[in-house]
Amino acid sequence: MLSSIKAITAAGFCAISVASASAAELGPRWAGLYVGAHAGWATSGIDWTYLTPVGDLGGPLGSTFGTDREGWLLGGQVGYQLQFNRLVAGVELSLSNGQFFGQETLIGFVSDPNEYLTTELGSLFLATGRLGYLVDPNLLVYVKGGYATASVSTFTYSPTGYAGNWARASTGERHHGWTIGAGLERALAGNITIGVEYNYIDLGSERHSTYSLAWDAYRIPYDLRVKPDEVHAVSLRLNLQLGSF
Repeated sequence: MLSSIKAITAAGFCAISVASASAAELGPRWAGLYVGAHAGWATSGIDWTYLTPVGDLGGPLGSTFGTDREGWLLGGQVGYQLQFNRLVAGVELSLSNGQFFGQETLIGFVSDPNEYLTTELGSLFLATGRLGYLVDPNLLVYVKGGYATASVSTFTYSPTGYAGNWARASTGERHHGWTIGAGLERALAGNITIGVEYNYIDLGSERHSTYSLAWDAYRIPYDLRVKPDEVHAVSLRLNLQLGSF
């Protein structure tokens, strides 16, 4: 995981260094609207706490289980900035489709060694403010922070969960939290900028409530408290500066 993040960060700095030579004295239009795309690597963990007694699925009441996750993060962003001499301030919206939660975890209770739980992050949305400083006319360093939200779903399955037959349950909730991050951005020709960015994201915890469904359609309440651990994400970004209107 750390090697992947280091590789992305190194690639970003390398690209920015090359860009600095070609961008020389361009003096980009930092003020105004911009749109772009990003790709990177994210790592986190996930914890589940069972809030109902054992039925055909689940562990002992109050028992907690967890696992680590990592994977690719892809998406796009749009923002608007104002420039005050060397200071650049603005707002940004970004949407990412993360797959680093989409892995199967074998829970393996003593009573049911075949039960597993899959947790997926469907989309990650950030609404942030940005405040930057122009080290030179073509290099912007900035910090950012604001609101974070993601759709989180779970799927639990056991081939022997109810009277020796299958049982399953699925939940879906939107988690809300916050983010803080930092990055740097280098201007290329034609109002294009390239950058590297780090984000720390806390999505909080939510209660996921549903019913487990067994092979004979018998339904039992099934409640989990799902808490993603802190997300650490590093991404390469490419923006097109559209300017003021």
